[in-house]
Amino acid sequence: MTSPPRSPARHATGPWASVLVVLLAMAMLATWLPHYLTWPWWPDLDAWATIARGWDAGIKPYRDVVIFNFPGHIYLAWILGKLFGWGRTGPFYAVDAAMLVGLGPLLAIWSRRRFGRALAGWIGWIAVLSIYLNLDYALVAQRDWHAPLLAVMALLVLQRWPGWVGTVVSSSLMALGFTIRPHVVLFLPAIALVFVCDRVADESWWFTIRRALAWGLAFAGFVAMAFAPLVVQGLIGDFIGGVRQASYGRGYGQTSGGSIIEGVIRQLGLLEPAKGFVSPAAFPGYLAGWKVLGTIAGLTALVAVAPPEHRRLVLPWILALILAILYEPLHPKRHAYLALPLRLVWAVNWGVLAGLVQARFADRPRLWPASFVLLLLVAVPGLPTFCRPGDALDALHGREPIRVPATAERHFFPGDPNTTYRWDDYRRALAYLKRNTRPETPVANALRNVPFPAFNGVLGRVSPFPAESGVIWLWSVNPQLEGSFISSLEQSPRDTVVVWSPEEAAFDPRLRLPDLRSAIHRLFRPEARFGAIEVWRKK
Repeated sequence: MTSPPRSPARHATGPWASVLVVLLAMAMLATWLPHYLTWPWWPDLDAWATIARGWDAGIKPYRDVVIFNFPGHIYLAWILGKLFGWGRTGPFYAVDAAMLVGLGPLLAIWSRRRFGRALAGWIGWIAVLSIYLNLDYALVAQRDWHAPLLAVMALLVLQRWPGWVGTVVSSSLMALGFTIRPHVVLFLPAIALVFVCDRVADESWWFTIRRALAWGLAFAGFVAMAFAPLVVQGLIGDFIGGVRQASYGRGYGQTSGGSIIEGVIRQLGLLEPAKGFVSPAAFPGYLAGWKVLGTIAGLTALVAVAPPEHRRLVLPWILALILAILYEPLHPKRHAYLALPLRLVWAVNWGVLAGLVQARFADRPRLWPASFVLLLLVAVPGLPTFCRPGDALDALHGREPIRVPATAERHFFPGDPNTTYRWDDYRRALAYLKRNTRPETPVANALRNVPFPAFNGVLGRVSPFPAESGVIWLWSVNPQLEGSFISSLEQSPRDTVVVWSPEEAAFDPRLRLPDLRSAIHRLFRPEARFGAIEVWRKK
C-alpha cells in the first residue's frame, strides 16, 4: 500500500482544529464519566451478572438456566465479578467507558495514517461521544453497542495496519464482537472489501485472497477459543438449543421481507417509529434519516473526485454504513438499542467525510474554516444530555444523589406515571436485602412492571428462576415456562426471598402470571415493604 500524500491542511490550518475538538471532547467526558460509573443497571446488564454469579456457584448457563444470547457479556461479568467482587456495578461501566475513550486515539492514529492528519478521526470520535453521552441507563453498555464497536475497531485496525499483525488483531476484535452478538457478521463484506481496496497495483490476486483467508481462519480460531469454556463443560449442545429459541419465527419474534423494508424506511426517518419501538422524544439525539442519506451522498460525490488512496479508504465505510441500516430490521424483535449500530457507524463515516472535505478544501483559507465549523456542528449539535458538571462533582466526592439520578428519572415514578416504583423505595429495598441476606441467599425478582428494577446482579445474589431474565422471559419469550418458575421456588432453599409487588397491575396480560403469584403467596411470607416493593421470605 502506498503512503497517503502530504495533506495541504498541514500548512493551511495547523493543529488548532484538532486541539479544539480534543479539548471539547475532554470537557464532555469530564462532566459525564465520574457519575456514569455510578449509574444503576438496566435489566440486561443485571441478567448477565446474575448468570455469571450463578455459574460461579455451580448453576450451569444454557442447561440449568434457559438462555438464547451469546456468552460474551456473561464472560465479562464473570471476569469482573472474580476480580472486583460480586455485586459491583462500576467495573462493567468502566470497561464500557474504556472502549469508548479508546476509540478516540484509534481513530486519530488511523486518520493520520490514511489522511495525513488526525483531525478526521477526532471529528468522528466526538460525533460518537455526542451520541453516546445522550443515552440514559436503558441504552448504555448494551450488546448492540459493544459488538458493533468491536467490528468498527476491527475495520480501523485492518486499514491502519494492513500487515499480518493488523490481520490478527482485527480478526480477534471481530471474534470478540461475535461472542457478544452474532449480528456483527453483517459487517464481514466491509472487511472483505478492505482487502480488495488495499490491494496494491503489483500485488497478485492470489496474495490478496491468501490475506483474506488468513483473516478468516484467525477469526474462526478466535471464535473457537471464545466458546471453549462451553465446550469444556459440555454446554455447547445446550447453547445451540437455547439459541434456536430466538431464531426467526420461533416465539421470540419474527422477520420477513416486508418487515425488513419497513424497518429500513423507519430507520431513515421516512416513517414514524412503530408503537413499542422508540420515538425521537424518548431517544435523545435521534439520528435523522437525512444525516445517513446525506452522508452517503456526500461520501459518494467526494470519493468520485478523490485520489485513488482515498477512494480505497472510503468505499468499505460506505458499505459498512449501508449494512448498518439493515442491522435493526434483520432482528426478530425490536428494541431501542438496536438503533445504536447505525448511529455508531454513521458517526465514524462523518469523520471519514470530514477527512475528504479537509483534503479537498483545506488549501482554501475562506472555505475550509466554514466547512470545519459545519462538520463540527453536525457532529455535536448541542450539549449532550448527561454532561452534568454537578453530578460529576457529587460522584467524585462520593455523595449519593438525594433524588433519582437524571439517567433514571424517566423510568421511575413520577417520570413514568405507568410504574409504581419510586427510586427511593428501590434504593431502600436494595440496602435492606444487602444487610439481611447472605451472599448465597437466592433472590427471586418477581417485579412485573417497567423498568424491571435490577436486584440480583447488583447485590451479587443468584436467582432461583430458570431463565436468563426472570419474569421478563415469561413476558417476551415463553410464557409457557411459568410452571418451571413455580417449581424452582418450591425447590429453592429455606432462606430464599422474593422481591415483588403483590397487588401491582401488569401492563401486559402475559405478565399477570396468576399461578406464579399464587405460589408465592403459598410458599412465602411478608417480611419488609418499601412503597410498592415488598420482600417476602420462604416459610
